[in-house]
Amino acid sequence: ISIDALEVAKVNAKLNNVSIEFIHADIFEYQSDKKYDVIVSNPPYVTESEKMLMKQNVLGFEPESALFVEDKKPLKYYSSILNFSKTNLSKDGLLFFEINQMFEKNLNSEINSYFYNVAFHKDLFNKSRFCVINI
Repeated sequence: ISIDALEVAKVNAKLNNVSIEFIHADIFEYQSDKKYDVIVSNPPYVTESEKMLMKQNVLGFEPESALFVEDKKPLKYYSSILNFSKTNLSKDGLLFFEINQMFEKNLNSEINSYFYNVAFHKDLFNKSRFCVINI
């Protein structure tokens, strides 16, 4: 939803010579008739109650809207993106998420209500951090 973040991403895409369609939209309202081959999302996944555990080097460089999600609905962004992907991801498409390891099992259950080919991957600190869904 951040225009500034999209501008940085566009510069990075150009520097890396990749073709990406950037969409300035709110996933809770966005609708499209297009089919996408790949959807990548790093949605807010740190719960409000985890805020006090965050290091200043993270808090100082990211807007809170990019980091935090309500404790009551920690998977709301994933649910909305999964619902969108159900009709807008191409056959053999890929969906990538960065995740909060605390919600891996719940997210896996949610994903399995839409798709079946899912894999979770660990980061450098051996924490479950990435999810890849192959349609």
